[in-house]
Amino acid sequence: MEMEKLISVDETRSLLKSGKSHRDISVLLQSRYGSNYGVSERSVRRFCDKYNIHRRTRDELDAEVSKAVSEVGPSYGRKTMSGLLRARGIREGRYRIQESLKRVNPTYHNRRRNDTVRQLNPVPYFSPYHGHKLHVDQNEKLVYFGVTHVLFSDGYSRKIVAHVTMPVKNPIIIYNAYRDLMLKEGLWDMVRVDMGREFCLVLFIQSYLKQYRTNKICPPYIQSRSANNLPAERKWPEVNQRFNYVIKGALIEMQRRMLVNMMDDTHKFCVSFISCAVADVGMKRMVAAWNHHPLEGWQSRIPENLAGTGNRVSNVPANVVPTVDEAIQLYEQSGGNLTRYSYFGVDPLSTSEDKVKEREQRFRQVNMTFEDIFSRLANGDNAPFEHAVLTFIDITRDLA
Repeated sequence: MEMEKLISVDETRSLLKSGKSHRDISVLLQSRYGSNYGVSERSVRRFCDKYNIHRRTRDELDAEVSKAVSEVGPSYGRKTMSGLLRARGIREGRYRIQESLKRVNPTYHNRRRNDTVRQLNPVPYFSPYHGHKLHVDQNEKLVYFGVTHVLFSDGYSRKIVAHVTMPVKNPIIIYNAYRDLMLKEGLWDMVRVDMGREFCLVLFIQSYLKQYRTNKICPPYIQSRSANNLPAERKWPEVNQRFNYVIKGALIEMQRRMLVNMMDDTHKFCVSFISCAVADVGMKRMVAAWNHHPLEGWQSRIPENLAGTGNRVSNVPANVVPTVDEAIQLYEQSGGNLTRYSYFGVDPLSTSEDKVKEREQRFRQVNMTFEDIFSRLANGDNAPFEHAVLTFIDITRDLA
């Protein structure tokens, strides 16, 4: 049975634009004509290819890709870009996206082709379901400038389920992010971290709540060398390439031109504050793209989808999850010792709430949003980022 006799080009295009997939159209035709002969998903796909039917025209797709490239810069190839667009509700084939990337910015396309070297290091790894292993790790590539990242990722689905950016790694801030994750999604069977002391509060509460896990046989947590926590470590090249090195390069250039002095405590605080805010924008965009991109070697497997199938994260009653203050008290009563506050530099306005609010208001009046600052920085324009750092320093000094 020929597709042309069953459905028109205009109707097919309309269905695709409304969000229907090739499979959805196949099911619709089977129910309409009472037969699956000649109306399989593959037949629908061939029909669409024959008549060049897509959800978006080439110009519409180029506009979406161009907007995304302007936000994230040159490092996103067809797979990661497809993940970013999918996170925004735009579902297009990776090869259409590849062609669009070539058209939108051929310079960026050639840089990716010539500069990117993929190195694989396969290792045996086993995690049977989403909720089995929660990998937690920190990134300190920007530690000199007061930026530290912590990622929480599931071992089975590879989904990044939580993240936090802070000036200096602190167990209390990390636990607060972990607590939010437990209240939102639940309790993983096992937490896997390296030997760093910054995870002490997370591990203590993971053990404290171990009776609420789905699998009570496995240990509640494992601490090992970073080299043995590879599922967490493998996320960091993405973070570094997508935004860490971009921010670091801009800050080093500012140092070279003696615009900032990292020996000055006020400069240190201001550089850290702005860099953390800009880096958080990059992190959110990278996480959205990562969670919706196809995994290497798993063409049809996407972290967000894998997390939704076979999810065995254990629901924990909210009233049994210790608050931050309760967790600190429990830990210290057991003999532990915590650093409650970690500072990077000195904020001379920290004792005056009114001056902090005035600084924020004056800063917003003369600067772009952090989202726009990151977009410009990712595309090679350091000026808005430099202006943000320097005006924040000037306003702070003026109000001090």
